[in-house]
Amino acid sequence: MVSFSESFGLFKYKMAKRIKPQQLYWCTTYGHEEDWFIQATSQKEAQEVHACGEGFNLDYAKAKYICDIPLEFCEKESCWPMNETLIALGFEYLQEGSPRRVRKNGVVYTEGTYFTAVLPTWDQFKQPTLYLLHARTTTKFKIGYTTNLENRIKQLSSTNPFYLDIMEHLNHPDAKKWEYALKKIFIDYRTNNEWFDFDDEGQIKLRKEFDKYRKICVDYSKEND
Repeated sequence: MVSFSESFGLFKYKMAKRIKPQQLYWCTTYGHEEDWFIQATSQKEAQEVHACGEGFNLDYAKAKYICDIPLEFCEKESCWPMNETLIALGFEYLQEGSPRRVRKNGVVYTEGTYFTAVLPTWDQFKQPTLYLLHARTTTKFKIGYTTNLENRIKQLSSTNPFYLDIMEHLNHPDAKKWEYALKKIFIDYRTNNEWFDFDDEGQIKLRKEFDKYRKICVDYSKEND
């Protein structure tokens, strides 16, 4: 733990370097592939840094203000916060491995591949949804459709020996049609029911197909906000 004198010394050093005050933002993208925190001087800056850092278009990321960051933990540039910074801000680490999971004030935030950024509610997933699952440590993927993602995940997890990562979840009225189209395109990779075994080339093709549908979902979401 940093002592008061060390902390105060760091504070004075950063004041001398004219490091600007920063805030912590929870940054997400539509597909939730790379959700995590960004420390920045504004919401707009956090969105842009997260989008550029993860290789997305500038309008693809969203940033939600979480809290102010004490100056001794601020950095000269916007960045992803260090674990020590999150702990100093009152976050409790529930899981340090991938995906990271932390809790603050009763709210749980999960990194990356998970389909939910804040876990307490599933209501937004009770609608037509095209999803893509990956059986961790394998090359097996599942392309599926559901109107209740929570129940579907519980069913699949109870019968699958592998940890299931949710790679995609796209909410759209045409989700059922998209599922049918994808299964037809990738029929040569199909192994059993809705499960597919993709090599590297197949995974690239799969990602490109989902990218098309994700763009449609982004446009649909903007029109219906």
